[in-house]
Amino acid sequence: LAVLLAPGVARAQGFGVNEIGSCAVARSYAVAGAPCADASTIFWNPAFAATLRGWSVLAGVAAIDLAGEFERDTLGTIHETTAPIAPVPHLFVNYMAPNSRRSVGVGVYVPYGLTMEWDDEFPGRFQAQRASIATIYVQPNFGFRINDSWAVGGGPIFAHSTVELKRSIDLSEQPTTTPGITFAHLGIPRRTEFARADLEGDAIGLGGQIGVHGRLNSSWTVGARFMLPIWFEYDGDVAFTPVSTGLTLGGAIPSPTTGFNPPSIAAGTPVDAIVASQFTTGALTSQRVRTKIVHPAQLQAGFGYTGFPNLVVDVDYAWVGWK
Repeated sequence: LAVLLAPGVARAQGFGVNEIGSCAVARSYAVAGAPCADASTIFWNPAFAATLRGWSVLAGVAAIDLAGEFERDTLGTIHETTAPIAPVPHLFVNYMAPNSRRSVGVGVYVPYGLTMEWDDEFPGRFQAQRASIATIYVQPNFGFRINDSWAVGGGPIFAHSTVELKRSIDLSEQPTTTPGITFAHLGIPRRTEFARADLEGDAIGLGGQIGVHGRLNSSWTVGARFMLPIWFEYDGDVAFTPVSTGLTLGGAIPSPTTGFNPPSIAAGTPVDAIVASQFTTGALTSQRVRTKIVHPAQLQAGFGYTGFPNLVVDVDYAWVGWK
């Protein structure tokens, strides 16, 4: 008991979405070993699709409302997330001829996605004011019934993903024309916002999923699925928007080796005028960007028991390869 109750610390953040199919949601997603008898099994266990005779169509949407708040320990001010409610759709179609052992279908779903957004005064806006990733998977599925007890299934996954990042840029951290001198050396306080960056990109990825399902006897079923990871290499643009600081400079420029040099900036010079050229010919002009994000693999396996009247007991183990 002492070992089991020993405290532990885990810190993580993921962007997985499991709200795919109302039946699976109602069963707490424990549907690999005892799948739901609808077309959403193309995602939850693609092998079970080979047991659904005729047409099966399922469509739905999950409305995800993300709530969070940040409290500053110095001032006690509270900032709440401003992300809008996100509609996350899914659509599955499956067909199996009455006397066939093969099924064919397609699933369109969103297994990964997340949006975090904060107000304009959020202290963490210099890391991210808005961070959004949205990915849609299209999975053609092919199932095959080996015999009356076992089936296999799976198919390729064609995926499209978009990413967006908005953040503020801190003037105090920016270098001046004097080597070793930043604007903080000139008296600019930390978290002085003078620009905002808006990055948008998209990517296409290829993966796949396989599954197996079997009936051990009249009461026990077993199943498993494995989804490959998909690497997305995003290609996009970043645009910079100036933000007025309303500050002025003037006086001596400090040197890291010789103390203070003679004044080189006239007293009363607006900071916004000094940095204005960076948005036209300098480092803060629009430019191409690239980044990589992996959507991790998924493994799920479980058992189902139907020995009780009007009751199904599902026990599943799920693993997602976050890194």
